[in-house]
Amino acid sequence: MLSQSEPQAMPKNDRNFDNIADHFARKIYGGLKGEIRLGVLWRDLNEQVLRNIPKGASVLDAGTGLGQIASGLANQSYEVTASDISAEMLALAKQRAEGEGSVGKIRWLQTALQLLHQELSGQTFDLVMCHAVLEWLAEPQQGIAALAPLLSSTGYLSLTFYNRDALVYRNLIRGNFNKATSNDFAGDPNSLTPPNPLTLNDVESQLAQHGLKVIYKSGIRVFHDYVRQPSGGNQLPDAIKDMELLHSSKESFIGLGRYIHLLCRPC
Repeated sequence: MLSQSEPQAMPKNDRNFDNIADHFARKIYGGLKGEIRLGVLWRDLNEQVLRNIPKGASVLDAGTGLGQIASGLANQSYEVTASDISAEMLALAKQRAEGEGSVGKIRWLQTALQLLHQELSGQTFDLVMCHAVLEWLAEPQQGIAALAPLLSSTGYLSLTFYNRDALVYRNLIRGNFNKATSNDFAGDPNSLTPPNPLTLNDVESQLAQHGLKVIYKSGIRVFHDYVRQPSGGNQLPDAIKDMELLHSSKESFIGLGRYIHLLCRPC
């Protein structure tokens, strides 16, 4: 099953994590924030998707990053294709997968999200995952347009994005009113702050334009990032993870998530 494509040209101005892949691994998944993200994603996938598709179903992880979910699904007998534009991120993902015994079970592709349909020659998938990628594109709307044709007529799309409204709220409670009312939320070009955060309304509108409906929502880190002086349970990592999972799918809290997770299906 293992194959390797030739790298494709990256669309102009999209972010590539080459040269900072190790930094990404440490900062994003080297601590509690990453554990919360993976905890919510695995919970949602297990409860809402994987029970409804058979073992051996086809899965695409577009922008696989460190490949934790791709590797886990490959070891559960799903037919997994994992792609990323960054050669260094793919190298780290393969290293992880090798340690987990899944590296040879995954088809690895180095290509841009916008070029996947071309690279895959029209193949569609029972589950397409695209987690925390759109906000790194110079034109995020291209991401959903690229993902929609990759989904089978009965498939699921698992999509997460960096939540602009959560950034506004965080700045409001910290008194950064000028920042909260500006249209500039991009961090330093060399930082790990995504340049193009998105709103839930905009993403849902784009999904609808491409014939996709949202069937489930959850928030990722709905309170953890707002705590400035931890006390009580906020000093206990396991308690934080439990409370994040408990509140992540409650309607009142979803919009506070630093990231939002949507599960979608064709209309």
